[in-house]
Amino acid sequence: MCFRKFREVAVCFMQAAVIAGITIFAASPFSCKVSTEGIQIVGGDYTAPVMEELKVIDENSLQITFSKKVKVTGAVLSPFIEGISDSSAHSENQELSGAIKAAYGDFGKIPVDVELSDSESEVFFKFQNPTSVGKAYELYGIVEDACGNSLTFTVTFTGFNPKVPSLLITELQIKYAKAKLKTGDEYRSEFVEILALEDGNLAGLRLVSASDGEKKAYDFPGIEVHKDEVILIHLRNAGEGCISELDDNLDAAKGTYSADGIRDLWADENSAHFHDIDDVIIIEDKASGKIIDGFMYSNGESECWKEAPAAFAKRLYESGLSDTDDISAAVLNEGTTPKKSFQRKLENTQEWEVKDVSPGRL
Repeated sequence: MCFRKFREVAVCFMQAAVIAGITIFAASPFSCKVSTEGIQIVGGDYTAPVMEELKVIDENSLQITFSKKVKVTGAVLSPFIEGISDSSAHSENQELSGAIKAAYGDFGKIPVDVELSDSESEVFFKFQNPTSVGKAYELYGIVEDACGNSLTFTVTFTGFNPKVPSLLITELQIKYAKAKLKTGDEYRSEFVEILALEDGNLAGLRLVSASDGEKKAYDFPGIEVHKDEVILIHLRNAGEGCISELDDNLDAAKGTYSADGIRDLWADENSAHFHDIDDVIIIEDKASGKIIDGFMYSNGESECWKEAPAAFAKRLYESGLSDTDDISAAVLNEGTTPKKSFQRKLENTQEWEVKDVSPGRL
């Protein structure tokens, strides 16, 4: 009797082991084939291609670099539709994006030609109609590697800007305070003052600091600016009068630190920006990756940058805007308060000082 029970237990154990083995084998990243010698294990690639880099080349073309050799099985371009392409309600309703609707011929379809580089990992998407400066677009595409693994993607980008102006950072307020006044609250918020050195368009430019990262970057609106125009980027939108001046009326904004006669632009958020002790801030052209201008500051106590500011400082150095990426080249952060800011000396633009906040002094 005991022997019979032992045998039944043993049989159950063997069955469980076989089932487990089959399950593990089926889940393993191998395929197999039957030959006259029996079963042979054949390795396989089951990873889909990954997008690594995107560059807007000009008004008619875009380059995307993938993690491996690919071929494009489909691509279409369409205008980005505000409130539809980017809305959560739109996603929850499972409606198609503008690009996918265009692929189905619903609207706005811009045909795309495709060209592979010699490495076959870089793909050039060439648009049959030119994109417009500052306008947002969606590119929908499907790529496939040699093993048949595919990637379906939709990327949003801004139309190529051939008129990027030279810009100079002239003042930075890195501190924040909320003051209680008899007439209401006053928000002394972080800002960056910029001088346009020539005529141009701000489309595709971005202001970002190492401590904030890309998620808190400020994207400039696609507006025309003129030589000697002063632009003030306010990085917190709080209180009345925080009006972005997108047309020729430069006296509309009445928020704290705004000034008549200069172009005040407000971010759409109200969160903290910049590090209180040390940071690296850059203005870059997102399409080309070119650094337009930048600024580094430190309290003078640290011997070297942390990882994120070190990468930004290296970019400034490689762009020729700094003689070194060492933290010793940073402007000394001494005495900045919600009422005192970094200001570039007008008589010598290579030097900075900390003074009472003075937007629009140029």
